[in-house]
Amino acid sequence: MPEDREKIVDYDIDVLINNAGIGESDSLAEIDVNRIRNNFEVNVFGPLQLSQLALKNMMKKDSGTVIFIGSLVGRIAFPFLGPYCMTKFSLSGGADALRQELLKITKNVHVSLVELGGYHTGFNQKMIAKKYEWMGKDSYFNEIMGDIRAQEERYFSRTELRSTKTAVDAIVEAVEARKPKLRYVAPWWQGAFVQLRRIFGK
Repeated sequence: MPEDREKIVDYDIDVLINNAGIGESDSLAEIDVNRIRNNFEVNVFGPLQLSQLALKNMMKKDSGTVIFIGSLVGRIAFPFLGPYCMTKFSLSGGADALRQELLKITKNVHVSLVELGGYHTGFNQKMIAKKYEWMGKDSYFNEIMGDIRAQEERYFSRTELRSTKTAVDAIVEAVEARKPKLRYVAPWWQGAFVQLRRIFGK
Protein backbone atom coordinates (compact mmCIF):
# COMPACT_ATOMS: atom_id res chain seq x y z
CA MET A 1 0.00 0.00 0.00
CA PRO A 2 1.27 3.54 -0.75
CA GLU A 3 0.91 4.61 2.90
CA ASP A 4 3.06 1.67 3.99
CA ARG A 5 5.79 2.60 1.52
CA GLU A 6 5.80 6.20 2.72
CA LYS A 7 6.88 5.06 6.21
CA ILE A 8 10.37 4.39 4.87
CA VAL A 9 11.04 8.13 4.67
CA ASP A 10 10.99 8.33 8.50
CA TYR A 11 13.99 6.01 8.80
CA ASP A 12 17.68 6.58 8.13
CA ILE A 13 18.27 3.50 5.98
CA ASP A 14 21.75 2.48 4.89
CA VAL A 15 20.72 -0.52 2.78
CA LEU A 16 17.43 -1.30 1.05
CA ILE A 17 16.93 -4.88 -0.16
CA ASN A 18 14.02 -5.14 -2.60
CA ASN A 19 13.00 -8.77 -2.15
CA ALA A 20 9.22 -8.71 -2.65
CA GLY A 21 8.05 -10.71 -5.63
CA ILE A 22 5.33 -12.92 -7.08
CA GLY A 23 5.37 -15.21 -10.08
CA GLU A 24 2.78 -15.69 -12.80
CA SER A 25 2.93 -18.54 -15.29
CA ASP A 26 1.01 -19.28 -18.46
CA SER A 27 1.42 -19.08 -22.22
CA LEU A 28 1.97 -15.50 -23.34
CA ALA A 29 -0.27 -16.34 -26.31
CA GLU A 30 -3.23 -16.80 -23.98
CA ILE A 31 -2.72 -15.24 -20.57
CA ASP A 32 -4.97 -12.44 -19.34
CA VAL A 33 -2.76 -9.36 -19.67
CA ASN A 34 -4.06 -8.10 -16.31
CA ARG A 35 -2.16 -10.95 -14.66
CA ILE A 36 1.05 -9.71 -16.29
CA ARG A 37 0.20 -6.17 -15.25
CA ASN A 38 -0.19 -7.29 -11.63
CA ASN A 39 3.12 -9.14 -11.79
CA PHE A 40 4.80 -5.90 -12.91
CA GLU A 41 3.11 -3.94 -10.13
CA VAL A 42 4.64 -6.17 -7.47
CA ASN A 43 7.99 -7.08 -9.04
CA VAL A 44 8.95 -3.85 -10.82
CA PHE A 45 6.85 -0.79 -9.95
CA GLY A 46 6.69 -1.53 -6.21
CA PRO A 47 10.46 -1.91 -5.76
CA LEU A 48 11.12 1.16 -7.88
CA GLN A 49 8.71 3.31 -5.86
CA LEU A 50 10.20 2.07 -2.58
CA SER A 51 13.72 2.73 -3.87
CA GLN A 52 12.84 6.27 -4.88
CA LEU A 53 11.65 6.94 -1.32
CA ALA A 54 14.76 5.38 0.25
CA LEU A 55 16.98 7.38 -2.08
CA LYS A 56 15.62 10.66 -0.70
CA ASN A 57 17.65 10.23 2.52
CA MET A 58 20.52 8.34 0.88
CA MET A 59 21.12 11.18 -1.57
CA LYS A 60 20.94 13.80 1.21
CA LYS A 61 23.64 12.08 3.25
CA ASP A 62 25.47 10.85 0.12
CA SER A 63 25.62 7.26 1.34
CA GLY A 64 23.67 4.07 0.92
CA THR A 65 22.99 0.96 -1.16
CA VAL A 66 19.87 -0.14 -3.01
CA ILE A 67 19.74 -3.84 -3.87
CA PHE A 68 17.24 -5.44 -6.22
CA ILE A 69 16.69 -9.20 -6.05
CA GLY A 70 16.59 -10.38 -9.64
CA SER A 71 16.68 -13.79 -11.26
CA LEU A 72 18.66 -15.70 -13.84
CA VAL A 73 15.41 -15.94 -15.82
CA GLY A 74 15.91 -12.20 -16.19
CA ARG A 75 18.72 -13.12 -18.60
CA ILE A 76 17.30 -16.18 -20.36
CA ALA A 77 13.57 -16.77 -20.52
CA PHE A 78 11.86 -19.99 -19.45
CA PRO A 79 8.83 -21.25 -21.40
CA PHE A 80 5.47 -20.66 -19.74
CA LEU A 81 7.11 -18.40 -17.14
CA GLY A 82 7.00 -15.47 -19.55
CA PRO A 83 5.15 -13.04 -17.25
CA TYR A 84 7.67 -13.56 -14.45
CA CYS A 85 10.64 -13.50 -16.82
CA MET A 86 9.45 -10.19 -18.29
CA THR A 87 9.45 -8.57 -14.86
CA LYS A 88 12.95 -9.80 -14.09
CA PHE A 89 14.34 -8.67 -17.46
CA SER A 90 12.79 -5.27 -16.73
CA LEU A 91 14.21 -5.15 -13.21
CA SER A 92 17.67 -5.97 -14.55
CA GLY A 93 17.55 -3.15 -17.09
CA GLY A 94 16.13 -0.73 -14.56
CA ALA A 95 18.81 -1.45 -11.96
CA ASP A 96 21.53 -0.99 -14.57
CA ALA A 97 20.08 2.33 -15.75
CA LEU A 98 19.55 3.64 -12.21
CA ARG A 99 23.12 2.74 -11.28
CA GLN A 100 24.53 4.56 -14.31
CA GLU A 101 22.42 7.62 -13.58
CA LEU A 102 23.52 7.91 -9.95
CA LEU A 103 27.18 7.38 -10.86
CA LYS A 104 27.05 10.67 -12.74
CA ILE A 105 26.50 12.60 -9.51
CA THR A 106 27.81 10.43 -6.66
CA LYS A 107 30.23 7.57 -5.98
CA ASN A 108 28.73 6.83 -2.59
CA VAL A 109 25.14 5.77 -3.32
CA HIS A 110 25.18 2.34 -4.91
CA VAL A 111 22.76 0.15 -6.87
CA SER A 112 23.24 -3.59 -7.22
CA LEU A 113 21.32 -6.53 -8.63
CA VAL A 114 21.48 -9.99 -7.04
CA GLU A 115 20.44 -12.56 -9.65
CA LEU A 116 19.37 -15.84 -8.12
CA GLY A 117 19.00 -19.22 -9.73
CA GLY A 118 16.92 -22.17 -8.57
CA TYR A 119 16.40 -22.77 -4.86
CA HIS A 120 13.96 -25.23 -3.35
CA THR A 121 11.79 -22.80 -1.39
CA GLY A 122 8.47 -23.79 -2.95
CA PHE A 123 8.22 -20.53 -4.90
CA ASN A 124 8.89 -22.16 -8.28
CA GLN A 125 6.42 -24.96 -7.67
CA LYS A 126 3.64 -22.52 -6.76
CA MET A 127 4.43 -20.38 -9.78
CA ILE A 128 4.43 -23.14 -12.38
CA ALA A 129 1.24 -24.62 -10.89
CA LYS A 130 -0.71 -21.37 -11.36
CA LYS A 131 -1.15 -21.81 -15.09
CA TYR A 132 -2.89 -25.15 -14.67
CA GLU A 133 -5.68 -23.35 -12.83
CA TRP A 134 -6.77 -21.64 -16.05
CA MET A 135 -5.10 -23.50 -18.93
CA GLY A 136 -8.13 -25.60 -19.77
CA LYS A 137 -9.22 -27.73 -22.69
CA ASP A 138 -9.38 -24.68 -24.96
CA SER A 139 -5.69 -23.92 -24.49
CA TYR A 140 -3.44 -24.18 -27.54
CA PHE A 141 -1.28 -26.48 -25.42
CA ASN A 142 -4.00 -28.72 -24.03
CA GLU A 143 -2.75 -31.86 -25.79
CA ILE A 144 0.80 -31.54 -24.46
CA MET A 145 0.01 -30.21 -20.99
CA GLY A 146 1.07 -33.44 -19.37
CA ASP A 147 4.44 -33.29 -21.13
CA ILE A 148 4.92 -29.67 -20.08
CA ARG A 149 4.20 -30.50 -16.44
CA ALA A 150 6.58 -33.48 -16.49
CA GLN A 151 9.39 -31.45 -18.10
CA GLU A 152 9.03 -28.68 -15.52
CA GLU A 153 9.04 -31.06 -12.58
CA ARG A 154 12.09 -32.85 -13.97
CA TYR A 155 13.96 -29.59 -14.59
CA PHE A 156 13.39 -28.13 -11.14
CA SER A 157 14.08 -31.40 -9.35
CA ARG A 158 17.51 -31.47 -11.03
CA THR A 159 18.51 -27.82 -10.68
CA GLU A 160 17.07 -26.49 -7.42
CA LEU A 161 19.42 -26.22 -4.45
CA ARG A 162 18.13 -27.34 -1.06
CA SER A 163 20.27 -24.84 0.82
CA THR A 164 19.89 -21.08 0.35
CA LYS A 165 23.35 -20.36 1.76
CA THR A 166 24.83 -19.23 -1.56
CA ALA A 167 21.91 -16.84 -2.08
CA VAL A 168 22.39 -15.35 1.38
CA ASP A 169 26.15 -15.08 0.82
CA ALA A 170 25.63 -13.14 -2.43
CA ILE A 171 23.24 -10.69 -0.74
CA VAL A 172 25.61 -10.20 2.21
CA GLU A 173 28.51 -9.61 -0.17
CA ALA A 174 26.53 -6.91 -1.98
CA VAL A 175 25.50 -5.29 1.32
CA GLU A 176 28.99 -5.23 2.83
CA ALA A 177 31.02 -4.25 -0.26
CA ARG A 178 32.65 -0.81 -0.13
CA LYS A 179 32.21 -0.55 -3.88
CA PRO A 180 29.38 -2.93 -4.83
CA LYS A 181 29.31 -4.45 -8.31
CA LEU A 182 26.28 -4.14 -10.54
CA ARG A 183 25.61 -7.89 -10.57
CA TYR A 184 25.99 -10.69 -8.07
CA VAL A 185 24.96 -14.20 -9.09
CA ALA A 186 24.07 -17.27 -7.04
CA PRO A 187 24.71 -20.10 -7.41
CA TRP A 188 27.74 -19.26 -9.54
CA TRP A 189 27.53 -22.39 -11.69
CA GLN A 190 23.97 -21.65 -12.80
CA GLY A 191 25.06 -18.12 -13.64
CA ALA A 192 27.99 -19.46 -15.66
CA PHE A 193 25.66 -21.82 -17.54
CA VAL A 194 23.30 -18.96 -18.40
CA GLN A 195 26.20 -16.81 -19.55
CA LEU A 196 27.49 -19.59 -21.83
CA ARG A 197 24.04 -20.04 -23.36
CA ARG A 198 23.90 -16.33 -24.13
CA ILE A 199 27.41 -16.35 -25.60
CA PHE A 200 26.44 -19.15 -27.94
CA GLY A 201 23.36 -17.35 -29.13
CA LYS A 202 20.53 -18.63 -26.92
